[in-house]
Amino acid sequence: MTIQEIFVLNNAIDGKEICFMPELSGLNMPQPLFDTVKDLLIKQGILRNHNEFTEEGMNFAEMLLSYKEAKKFIKILSLSIGIISNEKAIIINQVGENNYYLSLIDIKEIADQFLEVFDFLGNAKNSETLSEIKIRPRKMEKEYANNEGSFRFETKNNIMSSDDMCFLQQKQLYIYDYKKHVLSPMSYRDAISLIRERLTIL
Repeated sequence: MTIQEIFVLNNAIDGKEICFMPELSGLNMPQPLFDTVKDLLIKQGILRNHNEFTEEGMNFAEMLLSYKEAKKFIKILSLSIGIISNEKAIIINQVGENNYYLSLIDIKEIADQFLEVFDFLGNAKNSETLSEIKIRPRKMEKEYANNEGSFRFETKNNIMSSDDMCFLQQKQLYIYDYKKHVLSPMSYRDAISLIRERLTIL
């Protein structure tokens, strides 16, 4: 589904922004384009007509609304995750420049998949001598560019937000806090705990 199609469906729900998605308010779709997108959604079986969802469309709209009402949001790689409970989440997966797929998934399944994708974590050998340092983002990215694996993740809820990158360099795991500009060493166990903690509602 394209961002234009999501814009049309989101407009039918409440028209409010969707966390970690492009700002829909900036699209400013003229009515003729709006109607053209609705015609495409009718062909896809999402709309019955310009004013009514099909059953499949209702399921999609309910998933989108569940995502928007999630208790916690995480952005990692191409995935935007809305945590709706400590067991379930709605995922919006961006494939390519303008294709998005929604799905309901088990939290444990997400955590297990992350550990498979980020298998470089298992290569870490923790050092007892390192301590955290203050460093500007651009300098950090330059000095630690040749790492052996990394992932950046953002977290938001109604209380706080965070923006961090975890990476492996010379067998040492690090986490960088983009908001505090702090680089800290971490262990494999700490990295696993962090992933699982971010995927739960505190």
